[in-house]
Amino acid sequence: LSPFLDLTLTSESLRFNKKHDALLSIEALQTGTQYYIGNHIAADDPRVSPIFDDLHGLPPTLVQVGSKEILLD
Repeated sequence: LSPFLDLTLTSESLRFNKKHDALLSIEALQTGTQYYIGNHIAADDPRVSPIFDDLHGLPPTLVQVGSKEILLD
């Protein structure tokens, strides 16, 4: 399970790995993001895209992701 931490959908791995990811597509992420946030909140708001928040003070966390996933970065 890869964490989806950036709902802006602007990472390089989205474009680079879109042909290699066997489970996710950019279109599926766009649709899911629209259903999740609608027009009420910006995609770069830290409440929905934690990558944009201050993460200092959180405990160490192991995140694993495959090199061909669109959520790599």
